[in-house]
Amino acid sequence: MTFKFKPVFRGTPGTKDGKYYASVSSYAKINEKQLAEEISNLTSLNSTDVLSVIEALLQVIPQNIAKGLRVELGDLGSFTISAKSEGKNSYKEITDHCIKATKPRFMVGKALKYAVDGIAFEQE
Repeated sequence: MTFKFKPVFRGTPGTKDGKYYASVSSYAKINEKQLAEEISNLTSLNSTDVLSVIEALLQVIPQNIAKGLRVELGDLGSFTISAKSEGKNSYKEITDHCIKATKPRFMVGKALKYAVDGIAFEQE
């Protein structure tokens, strides 16, 4: 499959300087119901049952990440939390007040990494 990209200018704030970068364009999207139908075609489950599992998965992943757990999805990858904190000069100065922001993080697994390795691109 060939992915489309377009050149996008990204300027330096406060100046007219900047450079053009390739920005990959998604040509379409797929939702949970469509995924459920595709999975149903590959299994003995009906699409309603698969959709119920997908919807449950979308609920339990955030719940488990919020508990501090790493959610691993096999070779697809894993979800966890990362934190941004301010630096201190000594170990003892680090407290929970040093943490300024948290965000969910997805670490790509082998299957997903190999799926996008070697894809072709063409300009829109």
